[in-house]
Amino acid sequence: MSRFEYLTDSYAGFYLEHNIGSGLFRYIKLTRKAKFRQFWEVKGVVGGLTDANRQLNFTSSSPFASLNNKMYLEAGTGVDNILKFFRVDFIWRVLPQPLPEIKSERFGVFVGFRVSL
Repeated sequence: MSRFEYLTDSYAGFYLEHNIGSGLFRYIKLTRKAKFRQFWEVKGVVGGLTDANRQLNFTSSSPFASLNNKMYLEAGTGVDNILKFFRVDFIWRVLPQPLPEIKSERFGVFVGFRVSL
């Protein structure tokens, strides 16, 4: 989801992530030694906007949209434990339909890092 793409008054969201472990990387010697971990994830949110806020925020030139109590859903996979700190996520937008016509808005690659003490 792009930043500030959807406006909501109230929402409910969820995030599920499952670490598969070495997964496919156990079959490749170089990645086995690097101890990469594979994971999958699903993120979703359902939200709506009251009529008062809809009138206030939506004008003819407004770049915003509302989910109208429909679900927004992303699914992804990725690699964790790269150099013990970094991870790469590959995310696909699944809902709401219809998906954006520009294919680069349907898919994203994100790099993050994590420090554990």
